Amino acid sequence: MNYRMLGKTGVRVSEIGFGAWAIGGGININGFGIGYGAIDDRESEAAIRRAVDLGVTFFDTADAYGAGHSEEVLGQALGGRWEGLALATKVGNQRRDPLPSVKNFARDYILQACDNSLRRLKKGVIDVYQLHNPSPEVLRDDSVFETLNDLKRAGKIRFAGVSISSPQEGIELIQAGKADALQVHYNILMASPEDALFPLAEREGIGIIVRVPLASGILTGKFTRETVFDPTDHRANWLKGEMLEKAVAKTEALSALVGGPVRSLSELALRYCLASPAVSTLIPGAKNPRQVEANRAASDGYRLPPDLLEQIRRIGEKDFGLRT
Repeated sequence: MNYRMLGKTGVRVSEIGFGAWAIGGGININGFGIGYGAIDDRESEAAIRRAVDLGVTFFDTADAYGAGHSEEVLGQALGGRWEGLALATKVGNQRRDPLPSVKNFARDYILQACDNSLRRLKKGVIDVYQLHNPSPEVLRDDSVFETLNDLKRAGKIRFAGVSISSPQEGIELIQAGKADALQVHYNILMASPEDALFPLAEREGIGIIVRVPLASGILTGKFTRETVFDPTDHRANWLKGEMLEKAVAKTEALSALVGGPVRSLSELALRYCLASPAVSTLIPGAKNPRQVEANRAASDGYRLPPDLLEQIRRIGEKDFGLRT
């Protein structure tokens, strides 16, 4: 495993991390799936322990994943033994079962949610506490970031981050000096962060956490035009019809570039993201040890050559329209 610095935070992280959305389980609220389908907690815990064995030191989750279940599984699997590991979680989606969640970035809610996350994770401090896809209005609200600063002063979080919805949001946050790290939607099919956000983040020392580097599983190449997702899987809401047809066509074209040191389409996708020096870590999801091992294979020191990167870019897109 290779390691990078999370911007100028001083936190050293594995370049392949562990995205823990999937282990939260499948949940359906008001007719919409918001998870990744059914899970087996024993498999999830085995995946987490295998990740640690393979040198993964960065784990990313959210209190919304499985209504806290993802955090609980992480805490249970690690038994509170977080030494040498870094953890990022998120806040801002308030559950109102059986009603849909609502965005909530009020001070009292953030403070309470932070305590709840620490309890579920069996951890004394959250390394990176992230606002979970807030609106532009929230991003401009200085009081929200002051709440995060208060949590820093209280010793409950080390650094503040934001999971952003667009590169422009990230640019504005960096310019305002509001975030230590940004979680960014970036992959071969959503490459627009390369244009302006990544160069700025690299210059300013802002850590970049890449979410959905495998494009919600599209870039594993396992989907076909006949794929149908479980209703509790968020992809059932959008990865169908014309979008699915287009996704499969892209993976077929990209698969032709696999070969030599690159053993699979998922490796190609992960290595593409790692080619950017602005990127600190990727957080591909994993439900079982086999998936962890497949993700880890992309961190062996080999870097895609410029001509292959250019071929990938010609097939890829700046904004495929993925929803995460």
